[in-house]
Amino acid sequence: MSVRAIVLGVLVAVAIAAGGYINDQIFRLNQVVGSHFPIIVFGPLIGLALLVNPLLARLGHGWKFRPAELAMIVTLAFAGCAIPGSGLMRFFSRTLGVPIVFAHNETGWRKWEVMSYVPPQMLPGSGGYDERVANGFMYGLGDPDHPIGIGAVPWAQWQGPLVTWMPIVALLAIASICLSLVVHRQWVHHERLRYPVVDFMESLLGSTGGQPHTSIIRNKLFWAGLALMMCLHLVNGAAAWFPNSISIPLSFDLWPLVQAFPVLAELHWRWQLLTPALWPIAVAFAFFLASDIGLSLGVSQIFYFIASAACFKAGLHIESDTLRGGIFVWERLGGSVAFALILIYVGRRYYWQVVRQSLGVARQQEKVEPHVRWAFRILIASIAGLVALFVAHGLDWTLAIPVVLLSLMVFLVLARLNAEAGLILVQVDWTPMAALVGLLGLGAIGPQNYMIVALLICLTTLDPRECLLPFLVNGFKIGGDYRIPLGRIGVSMAAAFLLALAVAIPVGLWADYNFGVGSGEPWATNDAPRIPFDSATQIVNNLAVTGELEKSEQLGPLQRIAAMEPGKTFLWSAGAGVALVLLFSIARLRFAWWPLHPLIFIIGGTWATAEFMYSFLFGWLVKTAVMRLGGIAVYRQAKVFMIGVIAGDLLGGLIFMVIGMAYRISTGIVPPLYRIMPGG
Repeated sequence: MSVRAIVLGVLVAVAIAAGGYINDQIFRLNQVVGSHFPIIVFGPLIGLALLVNPLLARLGHGWKFRPAELAMIVTLAFAGCAIPGSGLMRFFSRTLGVPIVFAHNETGWRKWEVMSYVPPQMLPGSGGYDERVANGFMYGLGDPDHPIGIGAVPWAQWQGPLVTWMPIVALLAIASICLSLVVHRQWVHHERLRYPVVDFMESLLGSTGGQPHTSIIRNKLFWAGLALMMCLHLVNGAAAWFPNSISIPLSFDLWPLVQAFPVLAELHWRWQLLTPALWPIAVAFAFFLASDIGLSLGVSQIFYFIASAACFKAGLHIESDTLRGGIFVWERLGGSVAFALILIYVGRRYYWQVVRQSLGVARQQEKVEPHVRWAFRILIASIAGLVALFVAHGLDWTLAIPVVLLSLMVFLVLARLNAEAGLILVQVDWTPMAALVGLLGLGAIGPQNYMIVALLICLTTLDPRECLLPFLVNGFKIGGDYRIPLGRIGVSMAAAFLLALAVAIPVGLWADYNFGVGSGEPWATNDAPRIPFDSATQIVNNLAVTGELEKSEQLGPLQRIAAMEPGKTFLWSAGAGVALVLLFSIARLRFAWWPLHPLIFIIGGTWATAEFMYSFLFGWLVKTAVMRLGGIAVYRQAKVFMIGVIAGDLLGGLIFMVIGMAYRISTGIVPPLYRIMPGG
């Protein structure tokens, strides 16, 4: 690892974390991350590989970045990608600060005193209203000509939540780094997962630490794909800025079908079903996937639509709640649990060796590297530390343990779906709170426990499409392929994340108080912060009406387990998810012809899947046709073309991102947003 690669990688991570929040939430420009295939990383990487590196080579061999150096820069940059958006800062300050403003106008909140159920150290100003703290946060203290200084931020009032939540965020990150090191060898060497994101990157960079992996940037098919996408983006990007210009349509209107099939109007995500869109980056990624995975991604939402229509016809309530669950939320929960158990079962021999050797009770029957043993020990210590922190802040230990483990399971499932299935934009749409509500019941949880867990979820797992663990597993795969010691990568990524966090949080709070969050993203500002408190209001009201509120508040940790009342809907919904994932997994292992992957029952019914369903299905159809008509040789040529498509897609998006940023800075006006990916 060269010093310049480490320094540059850390600086990029810090810049993404701090500047990304201002870009996304203050300037309201295209998201710099937005998914686990961040344009802010791969766009400049393509430019560096295609343009900058050849120029540096002319200055001498020492100037040009080696592939391993670029790999290290990308790996460290990944550490910063989990901070500015949905991974943390999109919700962090708003979830804690906005409710203090809303509390004065919410009759239900005041009636049931829901703010009193939040430990005071978790909210700014201990949850009390202060005009400068609250109104300054919502509407800003600065003006365009006179920005505030860093000292104008009310740090004293924010000291409590920062001291409370930052150690939790840091320990979750450390646990994620250690978990990714533990599963790395099993996924890479034993199961030989595809890692499509890494495959794309290494196709651009060339040889991987002595392995025969040739760069394709001199291939004409690559440049043909890139040129095609650049033309598309120049036309459609100009149309976004100048609406009267011509455009190339990539979406279609199927709403007339509602007249023939009225039930379509009642379905969840009906907009995506009836307004199909083709996202070139997803179409091209289908060429990196196994055929059963590509088909499953394409039809998973169709399965969900059929199931939701059947439930609707049967009179079942299919609406869901992020925190309180629902039929399909619990079904995905059950599917995710089964999927995680399968991952453990498949790697059981290796993981058992990791456990035993980490505890010093076994000889080396199978190679377990020292950094893996240390990672496992630190993982256990991090989990224990997280549980201890939550208990210290008022959460019962019988709830703290499953909450921490379920949160890590969410991250692990997302990482596996990214590494195996190439899902660059993925959600599971269930939360640890939904699991606790279904299994225990609201009375057994209690209002204060509910609020603590709900706040954690809103900060870390409400929309985990930018969570840290998928970035980590890709980073370790890249580093391993370029023969960079994984232990050093882990330490470097931990340092990069913590430094980026230490810079991004103060910068983000300064931006909030300078510009005000009221003009930011409406959902993250006005809707998401209300979720824990609106849900708690309903819960307290229901418990009070049934006369169980006082009893629920007085239950001890073990008494809550004894008072658990699993819901019937939860049991059969989660049970169905477990059964379906197990059934499809067994069929996939036993029958070579089996065409579907169990991920159907883990991601079906989510926004990300609804957006990408037609793109993956179209990509699967094209790949299948190429394979059958042209064979493997033609497929390899088509894959090179698709790599060019992805590169051109990223470069086109990056160009309009830079144009939009320049326009915003020079005029102060939010420019038209031209997106290459949903929500980005």
